[in-house]
Amino acid sequence: MVTVKVSSKGQIVIPKVIREKFGIREGDELEILDFGLWKRDSDSSNKKGH
Repeated sequence: MVTVKVSSKGQIVIPKVIREKFGIREGDELEILDFGLWKRDSDSSNKKGH
């Protein structure tokens, strides 16, 4: 599992290892699948949210 942070603009950076694994390139469109949200809080504990 890879963890990313959301910027103040609501953006995330897809780590290089993931981009390379799936062949993701600039300009590609990705589909986001909603399986619920697993949020890592600042205290590093995981909570399932909505």
